[in-house]
Amino acid sequence: MVLWEITCHSIFQSWSTFNMLSAEQYRALFENGGVPITYLNPSGQILAINAIGARNLGGMPDDFVGRSIYDVLPQNALALRERFSQIVEEGKGSGFEDRVNLPIGERWFWSNVQIVRGGGQVFAIQVTSQDITERRLAQKALIESEARWRSLVQNAPNVILTADRYGKIISVNRAAKVLAPEHLRGETLWDFIHPEHHDTVREVIERVVLLGQPGRYQARGYGADGGECWFDTNVGPIKHDDLVVGVMLVSTDISDRIQAEERLQQSEERYRMIVENAATPIVYHDPDGNVLLINTAGAKNLGGIPCDFVGTSIYQVLSEIAEVTRSRFSQIIASGEGGEFEDCVRLPSGEERWFSSNIQPVLGTDGRALAVQVISLDITERRKMQDARRELSRRLVEVQEAERRHIARELHDQIGQALTGIKLSLEKAAVQQASDCQATIDESQVLINDLIGRVRALSLDLRPPMLDDLGLLPTLLSHFKRYTAQTGVEVLFQHRGLEKRFPPDIETGAYRIMQEALTNVARHAKVQRVTVRILANEERLDLQIKDS
Repeated sequence: MVLWEITCHSIFQSWSTFNMLSAEQYRALFENGGVPITYLNPSGQILAINAIGARNLGGMPDDFVGRSIYDVLPQNALALRERFSQIVEEGKGSGFEDRVNLPIGERWFWSNVQIVRGGGQVFAIQVTSQDITERRLAQKALIESEARWRSLVQNAPNVILTADRYGKIISVNRAAKVLAPEHLRGETLWDFIHPEHHDTVREVIERVVLLGQPGRYQARGYGADGGECWFDTNVGPIKHDDLVVGVMLVSTDISDRIQAEERLQQSEERYRMIVENAATPIVYHDPDGNVLLINTAGAKNLGGIPCDFVGTSIYQVLSEIAEVTRSRFSQIIASGEGGEFEDCVRLPSGEERWFSSNIQPVLGTDGRALAVQVISLDITERRKMQDARRELSRRLVEVQEAERRHIARELHDQIGQALTGIKLSLEKAAVQQASDCQATIDESQVLINDLIGRVRALSLDLRPPMLDDLGLLPTLLSHFKRYTAQTGVEVLFQHRGLEKRFPPDIETGAYRIMQEALTNVARHAKVQRVTVRILANEERLDLQIKDS
């Protein structure tokens, strides 16, 4: 630090335009600015280098003071020599980007190179560098990546400026590409900060000046083009003899992050609205089962409003299926994979309802489950329909078996007996004299006619051919006539819209239902009359059977 004190003293002695405040503020910037700063003589010999600059080169400041910058950075020596010679010759500074091989690896730097005059001559060359490696990598990634990543992969340089204790801007580094230095110097901070944040920034700066401790604020400001942008700013005190004479501000453009947070907030609000207004129950709970969020539909099913259940245990709310759900949730949290489940839940009203639930883990960036999401659908009616279909299928099997037994009995008891009688008659006729055969033949004809009648009746019971040939109405009329003849039960038939043909499955279904219903009437009702009413239109066919 002795060499730095001597060098700074010599430099600032020759800068007659700078007062003590300027020296102190540049001392603070040199030591604490967070960027490499190096002073060279016109021949390239290092006069001073700050700690971060020396650290980048793999050593301490004392390791490099007195050495030639061209020896320290031999791969960049030719370009640096030409650049510094041109700057000294023209007497005008400039900015450059360089790729430098350092002990820590290859890095890119943007350097602001300025000349320092003393006694009318170039006394030194000031090099203020900023590591822009990440920005260069980000720029390359932006070119190669898709558009959706471009808004996320941005890297803007820090804005470093100094101001007096009243907010008047004294200096700004030329690395501040967001704000043009020539537009800032001599102005006040308030000129570049949105009015709604003036009080916040003023309070932070006053506190830093009063206490001598660093501060921080986030505020909306204006760029060189007049557009608005957000800055995250660290404020540090600049001291002289333990008196805070100014402040140094290091600002980072966080506009993209603020916009992303706003979009995230808007997205969360939209998602919350969707959840709240969803007609299906939605519940979030932590891995221990404590309810984090429940929408109105879910709370209503449980007999309350959302705030009644937030913070309570889901296992307490669903106590009857607590063990099943606890085991299920534990498995989902452990595996990180969700699934679909069906449960019968007894609601506080006492009603039992079936729910199909899609249960998914909400995973954090480390892959661990932060919460469990449960989206349920009331499937009670669907389950009832499924049960009804199963019952109908069971009943259909019973009817089919009963029909098979009926056919078997008819074949065995009636048709079998008739065939046996015919067989015996024919055997008897075979051994009789011709004059005695007539009576046997007559008896056989009676048996054959009876057999034909029974076969025809059995055929009609199975499926009347008339149904396929003529349709539903003629078939029903024929069936009612035969039914009355067989059972003695009179059928009063009222109908409308049956004159046309219907799809085969409709005609078959209607006929079978009518046939089964009339059979049940004959077996169980013990009535003399039954009323059948059938009404049909373009969309439906209604059947009504009433005994009397």
